[in-house]
Amino acid sequence: MSRGAAVWGYAMHAARQRMGGRPAIYTSVYVRPGQTQHVDIYGEILPSPHLLQWNLVNSGMLTGRVQNPHVAGGFALDLDGVICENNPVGDDDPGYEAWLRNARPLWLPRLVPAPLIITYRCEKHRGVTEEWLRRWGCKWDRLIMAPFDDWRERDRNLSPVAFKAKHLAELPCVELVESHDWIARGVQEATGKVVIAVETGRVYQPGCRVY
Repeated sequence: MSRGAAVWGYAMHAARQRMGGRPAIYTSVYVRPGQTQHVDIYGEILPSPHLLQWNLVNSGMLTGRVQNPHVAGGFALDLDGVICENNPVGDDDPGYEAWLRNARPLWLPRLVPAPLIITYRCEKHRGVTEEWLRRWGCKWDRLIMAPFDDWRERDRNLSPVAFKAKHLAELPCVELVESHDWIARGVQEATGKVVIAVETGRVYQPGCRVY
């Protein structure tokens, strides 16, 4: 039995090639309208646009390679809490540097480059951050970090909401995948763009009030 996302039939085509004509039943949880011929069994027809957690950062949607114009600008990704675990020690902890080198990975953009990774980490830590991303096979086009060498100076002069909202507003990315709910909500209000909050699973959208 072979199963997959079968969004456009690419996964099923590849699966059939790997099977080399051997008997198999091809299944998918979701298929797009008009694509049911690619599988033998499916669970639900799912129109676009839709967000699927298991391939959110490893699909054409990340770079805007989609038919739906509402998500054609691609996604920006937060780093801590999205690509890797959230910082468990604090920027002022003696173990912070060791955590930067050994953070546990979460959602790794490996299939296509993330158009933008935006993080509140200080610019001082760019070297160790990029080394971690490369070690885990991540692909990205641009990495924006808070322009400070000291977290105290950063926190006195810059809020994560203002920092991320400024850069998101200036770029064609139409969505941000953010770890913290309060930051996600603030960035959406400031930019009018769609922001996904991983912490709560909420999607903040223009014109929609969340209570």
